[in-house]
Amino acid sequence: MTRKSPDEGTRNRRSFLRSTGTLAVATAIGGCSSGQLTGGDERHQPVRTFAEGFRNNDVDTIRSSLHPESPLRESLSEQQVSGTSIDIVTIETSSSEDDTATVHAQLEFSGGSGRQDGQVWYTFEVRRDGDGWGIWQLQRGRRTPTPTRTRTETESPTESEDTDTEDEPETETEPPGDTVFYDGFEEDLEQWNVVESAWRRTSTSAASGANSVGIDARGGVGTIATADFDSARRIGEFSYYWYESSASWGGGIRLLNDAGDVEIGTTSDNPQWIVDDGEGVTQVHPGTEYKRWVRVSLRFDWTSETVKVEFEDTESGTSYAETHALKQGENVKRIQIRGFTSERGWKTGECHMLWDEVLARE
Repeated sequence: MTRKSPDEGTRNRRSFLRSTGTLAVATAIGGCSSGQLTGGDERHQPVRTFAEGFRNNDVDTIRSSLHPESPLRESLSEQQVSGTSIDIVTIETSSSEDDTATVHAQLEFSGGSGRQDGQVWYTFEVRRDGDGWGIWQLQRGRRTPTPTRTRTETESPTESEDTDTEDEPETETEPPGDTVFYDGFEEDLEQWNVVESAWRRTSTSAASGANSVGIDARGGVGTIATADFDSARRIGEFSYYWYESSASWGGGIRLLNDAGDVEIGTTSDNPQWIVDDGEGVTQVHPGTEYKRWVRVSLRFDWTSETVKVEFEDTESGTSYAETHALKQGENVKRIQIRGFTSERGWKTGECHMLWDEVLARE
């Protein structure tokens, strides 16, 4: 890994296995003996090669198991390939298309002392690479590719609709009303106080219209830009879109009240979806692919001092929706765009993101 300074060592946020999910400790993956799991599904081969590389402390073998364009390639370093071995207990393909497949592997961890640490399921996304297959992404747990919630055929990602299901009761009695703030970034940035000069309008991609706003920056990115309402408001809804590359480390938006205190924050941890609420900073979803628009919607209930937070990958329909506690329960005055990483909080070493369609309504 070359993107972070040497003193950060194994705390690297993009550490190879830690970046795959909520694995609590850094581990290395061993593999089956040569007599195990011979033959069989060719889509399993990169997982076996991956395991073999960890067992032999061989970074080159591990790298050969990865798809050439996998975001995991950037995270691999020799210091992460030691200390623990794993046998593949079970491996199976749960879904497959022409060029991509989901492979589940039950792995048995054992530490350097030989003690058994138990069996853990991992989910591998593998993609075709020429005549073979390579690992694109992996995460702890046995996860299906089915999205948690999806839009109907007639719903549009640019509309501010209510997506509640019958078993998720609505917490507000009135739909949001008049617009308090809006910027689709089609003209200029005059509504914003731009802190990072690299934050600029771009036509690279847009959630709606021809333009969005984005940043390509490194070296300690905190506050990127802010925008204030004309007065503090108990808004009904706030929404925006983000788009992130695999080179980024994370970034999102916090809403501050008129005392300057944070009420709620939502962000990417590249690619995990994060909520910073009254309970603290929490990963609520492992995230999806890079370079696609994710819509974030916040619907406020000031009486109960809560907010319903929704994330949605507008390409796949994968989504998250839950009610969270506000930090203060007062009002919203300022929109603050910031970098984020799980280790540094609301600060990042690199941010390569776009934002679009920032909207607040009464």
